[in-house]
Amino acid sequence: IVLVILGLLVGGVLSGQSLIRAAKLRSVSSDLQRYQVAMQTFRDKYFFLPGDMNNATAFWGTAAVCPGDSTTPSSTPATCNGDGDGLIEYFGVTASHEHMRAWQHLANAGLIEGQFSGVPASVELRDCNTGVNCPAGKISTSQFLLTSYGVVPVGGDGTHWGGDHNNVLSFFVNAPSGSVGLASLRPEEQWNIDTKMDDGKPSFGILKSTHNGNSPDCTTSATESLTQYKLLTNTVSCFIIFKL
Repeated sequence: IVLVILGLLVGGVLSGQSLIRAAKLRSVSSDLQRYQVAMQTFRDKYFFLPGDMNNATAFWGTAAVCPGDSTTPSSTPATCNGDGDGLIEYFGVTASHEHMRAWQHLANAGLIEGQFSGVPASVELRDCNTGVNCPAGKISTSQFLLTSYGVVPVGGDGTHWGGDHNNVLSFFVNAPSGSVGLASLRPEEQWNIDTKMDDGKPSFGILKSTHNGNSPDCTTSATESLTQYKLLTNTVSCFIIFKL
């Protein structure tokens, strides 16, 4: 009788954990779609993308320091302008921090919840401080990052598959250092999300993984046209890159 009771308890715990994980995975899809709609709504209202908006200060005031850094975060809606070129940038655009100001602009517009600092958490420009300058996901320590990686040639570059990676939303788990993202999903989990939202292929469509050279445990091949999710692999090894 004791063994039966223990078995039922263990089974209940494991079943509960599976249900919790499933709920968190559903939230990834809903969050991606929610931020996509927020971006589109912002662009329809202000005629710019958040972060890239070159007249943001006319709506919300100018921050005490622009572009600002980790020592001068915004604690009010006061913000900084982007350059208005249609891209939410951080590579080589240290003067605007558009990828961080984007979340502040969306919050200022009332399109997402929270208050965001608009500046990187450190000298590393991608550095997210979850809930402070970029929003958190439901999976532990996960977060979302808006940015532009550019157009990658067919075949990929070892980090991204080929295609337009401008204005994308990345979903990952923050590393202890806070500067380098870690994988957030098992291959089967990302395949499930990809299939529901796109085409189920890691190298094509609007939802992709990072390149096999960057995350070899997520996909089967470095050949763009052949690669698939490694569905038999049970390790957390996949990142989401979602084209907005």
